[in-house]
Amino acid sequence: MSDTPAWMPEARRRIDAGERILDVARDLGVDDRHIRIKLNLNGAAEKRAAQAKRRSERAKAEHSGVRPRAPGKRPAHAVQEERSAASAYRDPKPSRPLTLPKISLPDLDEPRVIRFVPKPRVVVSEGAERWRFHHMRLIRTGRIPERSDLLENLHR
Repeated sequence: MSDTPAWMPEARRRIDAGERILDVARDLGVDDRHIRIKLNLNGAAEKRAAQAKRRSERAKAEHSGVRPRAPGKRPAHAVQEERSAASAYRDPKPSRPLTLPKISLPDLDEPRVIRFVPKPRVVVSEGAERWRFHHMRLIRTGRIPERSDLLENLHR
């Protein structure tokens, strides 16, 4: 069985004769985009295939969480290998005398006291914060009494 629809030769003949695609599509009862793709007018089939490929790659990226590399870009490891190979065969840099950078220190008449304050790292889970929020809301609305003995026990 042929893959060619019955309307295709007629559409090709009429479009080659100079008739508008929209008129041909209306007369044959076929969508004009379908005619453009099937007859590959102005590269419509290739454009559609490229669009489908982009859509598929985007769906795969969303599903896997890995974004596809932009076309024309090389992977980072390939660039690193080229740079390291180039630097291995490059002439060494000319040796220069070792010099230290110039710095200026202010004159201090009295000793300077520098205090370091450690920043405590407190890791609180979201679940604990949620419980604390709801508990405080219940206390504020008066649904449960506030227990002062808990705070006293915390500071002992």
